Amino acid sequence: MTTLSNKPRGSSVRLRLVCGIAIFFLLACCLPCLDGGPAAPDSWDFEAGLIYGWVILLVGWEGGNNGVPWSANVFLFGGLFCLWKGWYRTALCLGIVASVLGLTTWWVRRYDRLTIGYYVWQMSLLSLALGSALARRKSK
Repeated sequence: MTTLSNKPRGSSVRLRLVCGIAIFFLLACCLPCLDGGPAAPDSWDFEAGLIYGWVILLVGWEGGNNGVPWSANVFLFGGLFCLWKGWYRTALCLGIVASVLGLTTWWVRRYDRLTIGYYVWQMSLLSLALGSALARRKSK
């Protein structure tokens, strides 16, 4: 089959997958991810009030057990790069690791404090793993 583009046919699928996963991730950054309970007026307390994804992205690595789920972001970005390059197997492995690390949030935080942003973020991690698996299957 001939196409008007010189690009391989799979590159558009990869681009759509990468963009879709990135949209989930960016949306999660704009949404509240944790509910820390009532916040004191005029306080900047990471543990109180609604905590948005972009705040967690910026300071979640700082230490304690927070760094374990936060490290899923590193694997997500690595997996997105591998998916974009067409390295499906590596992207799949990184997506699985990212998804498992993201699920450790339930161990670090009580699940009843998690809000919609967390679930959208976890969807981006799972989408990397599932999208890579499907793209790998189609490329064979």
